[in-house]
Amino acid sequence: MKSYIQFLTTPTVDTQGTALMLHFDEKRYIIGNIHEGLQRAVIQSGSKMSKVTDIFITGKTDWKSAGGLFGMILTLADAATEAKASLWEAYRRRLLRRGQNTGEADRGADPSKIPIPPFNVHGGPNLMHLFATARKFVFRKSMPIKILEYEEAPVEQGSQERQPDWVDNCVQVWTLAINPSATGTTASPTQLSSQTGETQYPAFDSLFPNDQVIDAKRKADQEIRRGVVTEMFESSWRLDQLEERPLSQLLEEKEHTPMFVRNPDTNKIERYHPSVSDAPDTTVMIRKAWPGALIQSLPPSRPSSTALSYIIRNHRQRGRFLPEQAKQLNVEEGPLFSELSKGNSVQSKDGRTVTPEMVLAEGKEGGGVAVVDLPSTDYVENLIARPEWKATNAMTGVGAIFWLLGPGVSKDQRLRDFMRDRPNLAHVLSSPDDCPNHLVFDSSAASAIRHNQIGARYFPIPNYNNVPTSQASPIDSRLETARRGQMFQIEPRFENNRNAIIPFLDTTGVLEATPNRILNLARVARQEIERVGSEEVEASQLLPSADAEIALLGTGSSLPSKYRNVAGNLLRVPGCGSYILDCGENTLGQMKRAYSPETFLEILRDLRLIWISHLHADHHLGIASIIKAWYEEMYGGNTGGNTKGKEAPSVLDEINNPAKVLEEERRLVIVGPHNMVQWLKEYTSIEDYGYAKIVPLESQCFNNNKFSSLKWHDRSMPMNDRPGFVSGRLSRALRGATGLTDLHACLVSHCYDAQAVSLTFPTGFKFSYSGDCRPSKAFAEIGRDSTVLLHEATFDDELQGDAEAKKHSTMSEAINVGLAMRAKRAVLTHFSQRYQKLPKTENIKTKFVKLEEEGVEDPDVPLDEATADTAVEIATEGSSDGAEAAISTNVESLMNQSSSPQQSKQVENQTFSSPVAKAPTFGKAKTTSVPERRTPSESRSGTTPARSPSRTRRRTSVVSIPASAAQDMRICVAFDYMKLKVKEIEHMEQFTPALRELYKAGDIEERAANAAAVAEQEMNKKAKRKKNRKQGDEENSDKKPKREGGKDRAEVGQRTRTIAPQGNLVERGGADQEQLTRQQPSTISK
Repeated sequence: MKSYIQFLTTPTVDTQGTALMLHFDEKRYIIGNIHEGLQRAVIQSGSKMSKVTDIFITGKTDWKSAGGLFGMILTLADAATEAKASLWEAYRRRLLRRGQNTGEADRGADPSKIPIPPFNVHGGPNLMHLFATARKFVFRKSMPIKILEYEEAPVEQGSQERQPDWVDNCVQVWTLAINPSATGTTASPTQLSSQTGETQYPAFDSLFPNDQVIDAKRKADQEIRRGVVTEMFESSWRLDQLEERPLSQLLEEKEHTPMFVRNPDTNKIERYHPSVSDAPDTTVMIRKAWPGALIQSLPPSRPSSTALSYIIRNHRQRGRFLPEQAKQLNVEEGPLFSELSKGNSVQSKDGRTVTPEMVLAEGKEGGGVAVVDLPSTDYVENLIARPEWKATNAMTGVGAIFWLLGPGVSKDQRLRDFMRDRPNLAHVLSSPDDCPNHLVFDSSAASAIRHNQIGARYFPIPNYNNVPTSQASPIDSRLETARRGQMFQIEPRFENNRNAIIPFLDTTGVLEATPNRILNLARVARQEIERVGSEEVEASQLLPSADAEIALLGTGSSLPSKYRNVAGNLLRVPGCGSYILDCGENTLGQMKRAYSPETFLEILRDLRLIWISHLHADHHLGIASIIKAWYEEMYGGNTGGNTKGKEAPSVLDEINNPAKVLEEERRLVIVGPHNMVQWLKEYTSIEDYGYAKIVPLESQCFNNNKFSSLKWHDRSMPMNDRPGFVSGRLSRALRGATGLTDLHACLVSHCYDAQAVSLTFPTGFKFSYSGDCRPSKAFAEIGRDSTVLLHEATFDDELQGDAEAKKHSTMSEAINVGLAMRAKRAVLTHFSQRYQKLPKTENIKTKFVKLEEEGVEDPDVPLDEATADTAVEIATEGSSDGAEAAISTNVESLMNQSSSPQQSKQVENQTFSSPVAKAPTFGKAKTTSVPERRTPSESRSGTTPARSPSRTRRRTSVVSIPASAAQDMRICVAFDYMKLKVKEIEHMEQFTPALRELYKAGDIEERAANAAAVAEQEMNKKAKRKKNRKQGDEENSDKKPKREGGKDRAEVGQRTRTIAPQGNLVERGGADQEQLTRQQPSTISK
């Protein structure tokens, strides 16, 4: 049975850990760090994930090792759903081919009940807790998950043999749970308790010194977490499940939960609106809450220092079937031969039992590898002392050790002595010290390089280095550095296949491939910008903070692609600070690529606030790594540092005197929905990532989105004066900590608690960010007269229905929101990943503004489910078919009423086809009410908070645009790594011809390359089939196997190592290793 293991990633700023994939024909295993960026790296390399059944997480349970786990699980769960649908469809097709009616099958079976084997995730302590913290934003019903945690177990003296911890039909796995030695630096439980403000186990232990009581408590807590995870992935919850409750009980417990009753005349379910005259004993129905929402908080845990490594071996391989031997034993040729070759006993013609051992050649032990993860040198001593290294049942057949090492570990002399003592094994290093910081996302980097040729001022080349910064000196030829794509064949014999290594991106080739016609167009654009430079300077003087910089770190939606990362935006305002607005997975890596190391650290030191618009995975899964990077830069990972010589404030200080804390200590402010704040707190049980030094503020909206406030430790406060609030010392301290004069948020139509925000600075600069939403009236109001609008534009206008169903905006709608709020500049981002390179901008219509008023979503509905009232046949007032009645809303106040007669003249629909353009001019405002049908929500993740009022009715207004609101707005389309100053946004219009020509040429090249790749795949398949037929003929004729190191291998110059199970190392010739594994960095003039 052929098997091999391959490096998916090595440590870079794009992929901050190491991941490998173990391949068998029937299944796959991912082993190593499930880090941020892994999913995108897999997409880039084209590796197939459909057969992955197990993930073995190495190292400690922290964000470095598991930060990409949620995104990976969501993708695998969606793949499982598609697989179930495919199985069901295949079953129906089989019935049709047999001439059977599929109606009975459709009525009698449910495709959702097709059994899918559980997905196994292996890791260290707290892995279950990590999963459970995501219950508010991860919801999938089609993928049962089994979580296996391993802790360090005491080793019996004198015993080296140990049975594997995990066995399936392909592999057997020994886990090595390693704790740091006594000299290691780990925070004490008391310190962790004071830092996080949580009630940790030490407090509980002091109350109940009985070990049995403590163990019982911990087991009970673990079962709670296990139940939460089960409901996250195996729930039977349905949107249309209703339960009856007394009205009085609901008014006391969940006053704002949507209520329904059954109309006795029509027998239909209708919305019920309680009044003061209703009888308390009235029976109403409510949606049955998703079970995940019932767990308000998790049992406390505490960070674990246990780091996991694995020894993974194939099962013993059966020997070759000997047909002549079977014939001599009088076994009938045919099916009985097949049974013997499978390892089953049969009966001979004369009635004797023939066992497989009687007709099979001698077998061999299965091959294998060890994957060792050492976060620091504190783990080396306990790792090398493990008895498994001398256990024959674990190490027989192992051909290599893959070393996943933290900074400085590869130079540890104890570890190098351990490697030297095992010359029969190949040793492969994968660490930040030994692996180059090469470009991983080749497609995105190549696009950025081409953009740089067009406008180097706006499109930086990602920072990279193809040479390791401080590579350890090699022991001998058996020690080498891991490379992306490098493959080690395990069966039928152990080989190091360097031909599979993915070469570094040929940056020089990318530069040379750009056609001259595109460079000429770009040159003309730059000359035009220089020509109007004086006019530009004069115009920019009218813009506050014209030198403020907007960096687009991720401009895609839903999940990362080869060309666009998920949402991530950085705003740098001179004299005020740096601000991050949404940070999807690997936003930190994107920042490190976009800026030099010195500038990156400067941004961290200047970082004042992170805004999270909503709890979808593509908008917030990068926040933990950013907070930790800020924490390490500002405090060195030490909670007591940088406190201006004073004692670090406690949680009680934050509660009793928060203004003093903000005035005396440097804090990072995090603002987002309630469930985001809760997740940040619960994650502190897993690692100390800096929670003690942040200010987690819950954004709250009141009075139909007219007012918003911030909440910290149950204390509500506005950043500026609001009706009903007094701007006191705390608000002044918050403005000082953030560098803002105001932060105003509003609820928008997308998912539960989704919000848009407008930031105002002391200079008068106003920046508004939409997050994900339908075009919003409230957002247009709070963002009125914005200097810059950053708005999502997920779909082009041709997919208006998709935008409405998935609660996103089209490009026209995003532009129209900017016109309605009278923004000076608008940047469009968050494009559907179907637009891999350049979003479609043809025929954008900007005559009408269709703005919606939307309350928050139903709190009992996961985001993956439809929130349409029609899902339970609800008939609303004034509508016989259940559609919501539209309510006319006058938004004339949004528009400038002083338009001249010439401006008031209405014009026909206008369109523009430029990705970067000046907004067209339009006529006088006119308001019209239109009905709007509520549609299902679709997202990458699900959430079910158990608080806040239900969704209110949607109000929709159509407004024509007055010319005065449109004549000065400039618009541009965002690309990953693009950095623009506010005054430079209008420059992008000049680059439209060059960008269009660039992507036109790129599409032609890509189509040709894809066609060539398909042709090559077909040729390889034919060659493989021919080879298999030839091998089958040789086996049937009982020929001897071909001599190793044949002519074909010598011709291609492949350098191959064959390591026998006993450890005999054989070098076989070919190209020089240096030419294959080292490549000097290409220099690019910026």
